[in-house]
Amino acid sequence: MKNKLMLTSALVGSLAFASSAIAQTTITGSLDLSYTGVGSSKNGTTGLSSRGMGREAQLNIQNKGTTSISGLSYAAGFALEFDGNSSSTGTETSTISNENTYIDFIMGKTTLTFGVDHIQNSHNNVAPTAAINMAEILDAQGSGAGASVSYTNAVGANPKESIGVGIMQATDFGTFSFLYVPNNADTGSRDTRWTADKGGRESAYELGFRGNAGVKGLDVKAFINREQTNAYAGAVQEIEGKSFGVAYNMGDITLGIDKQYNNKASTASQEFKTTQYGVAYAASKDLSLSVNKSKTTSSLSTSTADENWMQYSIGYNFGPVAASLSYVTIDGVGNVATNAEYDVVYARLSTKF
Repeated sequence: MKNKLMLTSALVGSLAFASSAIAQTTITGSLDLSYTGVGSSKNGTTGLSSRGMGREAQLNIQNKGTTSISGLSYAAGFALEFDGNSSSTGTETSTISNENTYIDFIMGKTTLTFGVDHIQNSHNNVAPTAAINMAEILDAQGSGAGASVSYTNAVGANPKESIGVGIMQATDFGTFSFLYVPNNADTGSRDTRWTADKGGRESAYELGFRGNAGVKGLDVKAFINREQTNAYAGAVQEIEGKSFGVAYNMGDITLGIDKQYNNKASTASQEFKTTQYGVAYAASKDLSLSVNKSKTTSSLSTSTADENWMQYSIGYNFGPVAASLSYVTIDGVGNVATNAEYDVVYARLSTKF
């Protein structure tokens, strides 16, 4: 599809990059540098005003080949991700080593996978954007008004961030997948030593589908997940989520919609529903524009408003480097009418090597 590069949240996903290879082993990497400026107001007065730059450098090491069993191949790899929020105390944070770590056994269109952050999952939206999805820019961060945004890409139990085992089955219509994690919120920080579970968390699963359903230009997503009833944070909780989406590419224009449900029940029901719409236009082979809108409703008794986001983005591909710029507005922050309204400017440079 024409100009598909600029119409995904992974803006540099198709950039040309070099890799060094020894037999079947490849070493690749990526680098993202960003700027975020946030301003807010409350009751007509000045609230939060802050700005800063961020970084993410990632090193990927991957290997693939055949096994001693006829017809069975394998793939394995891990990534080291260095975020700007990594610990400065000398203690490794889990975000460094919990990125795309896996061992796969592959027979035809069936893949058995072990690891963390590797299998297809509910996190990625299909609504097109020329930058990154708006929820990644200000994802559940506290504000000067003392509130956090309700919209998040982490759907329900979000087991993809935990270590486990899964299976993927490719078909002519798309890929079906199932992931099981024995202890949700555990990225696999141990080696051979077993310790107690993570503060009352339990096992979880995610069942999903992603594909074109046999229609050229169509992108369909459907995922459900659930964590077994646990005693997390001192209260009995049932954490579950649903995520659905459909997008269609018509040459230079892509339209899409995502719908997600987040349920976190403790002493009272807490359900959040988010709907996001997106349209992207490829003005040229390198330049793309997009507009996205989302609304999140809450079942909490303290909810007094819907949380609404608008994102206006432009992306440009320089070849080895891709750039994007977004302007985001948010009102009804945290589903509270009296909370501050946000204005966010986000810029990013991305490259692969």
